[in-house]
Amino acid sequence: MDAFRDMTVFSLEQATVLPYLTHRLAMDGMRVIRLGHPAFGDPDRMIGENCLSEDKMSTYFMAINMGKKGLTLNLGSQEGRAGGPGDERKRENKRGVMGGERMGTREGTTKPLKRIKAVGKALLVGEVAYATLKQAIVNGDFHPGQRLVESRLSAQMKISRIPVREAIKKLEQDGLVERLEKGGCIVKNPSREEIEEMFGIRAVLESYAAALATRRMDLTTVKRMENTLGLYKEALSRSDTLQMMRLNDQLDEIIFKASANKRLYALIGNFRDFIFRYRRVLLTCPDYAAISMADHKKIVKAMKEGVPEKVERLTRMHLIRGKDILIRDMDAKEKSSGGWNNNATRGDFGE
Repeated sequence: MDAFRDMTVFSLEQATVLPYLTHRLAMDGMRVIRLGHPAFGDPDRMIGENCLSEDKMSTYFMAINMGKKGLTLNLGSQEGRAGGPGDERKRENKRGVMGGERMGTREGTTKPLKRIKAVGKALLVGEVAYATLKQAIVNGDFHPGQRLVESRLSAQMKISRIPVREAIKKLEQDGLVERLEKGGCIVKNPSREEIEEMFGIRAVLESYAAALATRRMDLTTVKRMENTLGLYKEALSRSDTLQMMRLNDQLDEIIFKASANKRLYALIGNFRDFIFRYRRVLLTCPDYAAISMADHKKIVKAMKEGVPEKVERLTRMHLIRGKDILIRDMDAKEKSSGGWNNNATRGDFGE
């Protein structure tokens, strides 16, 4: 996995538990370096068939060390305590650590290895899978009704099916995925009631935030909003839906932060994934992108004029209009194809 490419693990291991764990890390892309004693190596090297005709390199040892590198430590030697010979350190920096090379080291006296950086909190494979799938759903890469097939997802992400299964369960808890009675999971297709509910809550929260922002408006914030609208107009002329989504999100962020109400900002943030997901659907509806542009220009103008009541009313009207257009689009697709986005419903991920 790309998230693991820059991570390095040093592992002093024997027996079975740790070697199997670090084998999985190596398969997922981490740089795993086994630390070994110079004379008394891992006894598991002698288990299994000796297919290479090499001492202490039997099949059991090889199977769980595929993809790893090796580093021999000898703290008992003078060179080891001094930090290792300069020529050998140069070889390590040039070629990478290779199995069998001696490199003396001692905690507190060795120089840091090049290209090894602090990685902070390590992410579990399941967490990365969850974040990847969630982002794909929110961005609209997976459509409502589209099946999520564990085997295909795990193959594309180059991980096992277990973290994918865990990620899908978490997405189900988030309300982004639903489980079918006959088995399998699909991206959740929201009901009319859910859309009515979500847009109703948004209308209350976001119109209030816009009114609060109007009372605290300054020239810098006005300039940022106008610049964002200018960029949105350019994206509209290119029919760049993704850029319009980002700029819509950017304009909202400017307004919400200008309200200076942390609790309100946090409440609105709970709906951020929903907002971004259905903003794409709306902006692909005929004429809505232009309508949204006109609505936002009116809202910004009212904010410049310093009329919070007008801003609150315009913001609420804008959101209710979006809800009505989205539901109308859903109804039209249900009549024409037997279900909202039914073309995606018939296909599994990867087809």
